[in-house]
Amino acid sequence: GGDVNCALFITNERLLTGADDGLIRFWNVPTATEYQPPLKASKKGIACLAQSPDGKTIAYGDWDAGVLAFDLDAPNVLRETTRHTSEVRAIGFVPGTRNLISLSVDGPLRISDFDDVAKPPTDFELRSMGVKSAYALAIRSDGGAVALSGNPGTIKLLDLKTGDMRETVNAHAGWVKLLQFID
Repeated sequence: GGDVNCALFITNERLLTGADDGLIRFWNVPTATEYQPPLKASKKGIACLAQSPDGKTIAYGDWDAGVLAFDLDAPNVLRETTRHTSEVRAIGFVPGTRNLISLSVDGPLRISDFDDVAKPPTDFELRSMGVKSAYALAIRSDGGAVALSGNPGTIKLLDLKTGDMRETVNAHAGWVKLLQFID
């Protein structure tokens, strides 16, 4: 039960959903049935899902402040890739790399080396950039910038090469819950 917070098409016919009950479900779209048992992936709930560039791994963020992952070939083997101090709202892989970007409600925006979890992550402290709270992110296809929504109604563009916050758009009075680049 609970709300579905995220959905990710991993192929044209396969869909994953993550929900407040902490389950990730595996759907066959043409038949609208589950093709394998659900994965109990979190105690509090799944907030977001991302697929690695090679298509073999799924990463997810949860309300427990974790960023975890599993291989599609072995979904019951979970591994933690990084941990935040508050719920993780958004994640995504940097195109052409195995770097994973995660965003928690109270920051920071974190870039982790997905293959080397012992390597310290790169953190961008959003509060020092004028972002009190964050909600969503989108990664530009060249991997050079991340758009993020923060402080109700604002959208900011972070240059990943320089670490500079480049633009701010005051879009609405409420939260911007979804961002996407179209190249």
